[in-house]
Amino acid sequence: MTKRVFWKKGMRLTDEILTMSDNCTLNIISNALALSAVGRFGLFPNLHPFKLSVDINKNTIDIVSINCLGITRNGTLIDVTYDTNYTNSFDTRTFIPMNSEDKLFLLCIGSNGEWRETHDGLCENVYTFSVIEENMEIPTNSLPIARIVYDEHCWRVDEINFIPPCLFISSSDAFEKEHAQFLHILTKLDATLPKKFVTESKDALKIFWPTIQQLRITMDKEHDLMTPMELLGNIQNCVSSFVCACTLDEYINLGEPEEFLNFIHAPYNFRNVYKLIQTGIRLCSEIYIKVENFNEIPSTQQPAEIAAPYIDREQLKQTIKCGSVKIKITNPTPGATVYYTTDGNTPSTASMSGTTIIIDSGFQDNWHKEPPRIVTVKTIAVKDGISSKMETFEIHIRKQNLFEGRRI
Repeated sequence: MTKRVFWKKGMRLTDEILTMSDNCTLNIISNALALSAVGRFGLFPNLHPFKLSVDINKNTIDIVSINCLGITRNGTLIDVTYDTNYTNSFDTRTFIPMNSEDKLFLLCIGSNGEWRETHDGLCENVYTFSVIEENMEIPTNSLPIARIVYDEHCWRVDEINFIPPCLFISSSDAFEKEHAQFLHILTKLDATLPKKFVTESKDALKIFWPTIQQLRITMDKEHDLMTPMELLGNIQNCVSSFVCACTLDEYINLGEPEEFLNFIHAPYNFRNVYKLIQTGIRLCSEIYIKVENFNEIPSTQQPAEIAAPYIDREQLKQTIKCGSVKIKITNPTPGATVYYTTDGNTPSTASMSGTTIIIDSGFQDNWHKEPPRIVTVKTIAVKDGISSKMETFEIHIRKQNLFEGRRI
């Protein structure tokens, strides 16, 4: 906790006291000017991490102990470490408004620049605690340190969904954990994506893989100075790149992208950034699973239409004395192979192929009268693994009357 010299009449000033005072002043000025100039506020990285213990009795909040090193929006340095079980140099109580169980509140610590004399001949800053509604503007000389919620007939501190604003992710173990989780997902994606170039999703990979490598480098090399806002932005960049890659690749159908899009467009807010980053890490985990199943993702590409082969109407009725008839199949798709059957079965790539069918009439000779014959021909065309619709034709073969037009 920062202290300054408290002057008393007749007090001797020593070099040690003056040096302590000068060093304290320089530290305060350098830290405050460096950060308040850009309007940032939050916790500093500290060898002694932020800790807070409170006792809530009905609507009264009593701060039992706190370790906090941070800065407010107007540049006021918050540097306090104490435990009220041993020292209690200022009022550590504040109150929640009555009949407000349906609201959320932020517990804030602030300073008005007042100093209090301690027993060792020095002075310490006097800090005050206050409670404001969560959606209200934070006073410029205050720093939010906890969210207070009403749950199961009592007030409590929300230790799951709220982290005090931090200047860097290294200011909080919770943000450090999220950073490690995201970097782990990036590492797995970077190792998996090159293996998927054997699938049809090459266009998506060409867009997504470079982004993953760039993010992996950024997360590793810029860790020390990374802010929670930058961590959130990197995760949004990852999700955005994946959505764009899937949209531009005709072989991938993302399904329902609404949750991904909502996360991409979510604005930064220190009140919910911790929970928002958690959501982003969950989406990135889902992305990894989708990448693993790239070759199983349903394709959005509609199969190309292959025109069905056909037989001209004029060829459906044949007249012959005996022997075989030739039927020509018209193939309207260049490069396609025509397959056909003459026994009524469905044609496949294992059936006979070609555009000329030779059908035996089955007639015995040129002289005896025989009944006509009907042959069912079924055809398909196949190109690049895509098959046309099957067409069915009936060929009527009639025996020619040898005495037609002759006089007996």
